[in-house]
Amino acid sequence: LFSCGKWEASLGIFEEIIGKGWVPSMYSRNAAMEACGKAGKWETVLEMLDNWRKKSLTSKNSIKPNEVSYGIAIDACARKGEWVNALDTFETMKSDGLK
Repeated sequence: LFSCGKWEASLGIFEEIIGKGWVPSMYSRNAAMEACGKAGKWETVLEMLDNWRKKSLTSKNSIKPNEVSYGIAIDACARKGEWVNALDTFETMKSDGLK
């Protein structure tokens, strides 16, 4: 579901994983974000990334977003012409120590 563009189902499964207290993998997080991004849901993608970043800053064992994660968010913004948000996301990626 994540990779075939069914963003609502992908997001639902992702939220169910979190709701059960499980820790989603890097792959499942990125795949859910990508499904939403391809559906034009750039705001959802940015919210997911922001929540992920905040969680990773407060937990030692949390998986941190990587370059792919930020790239998905930047692409989602760019697809909808949200260039300011795309550039802000890029700057956040750099401030997080990624290149």
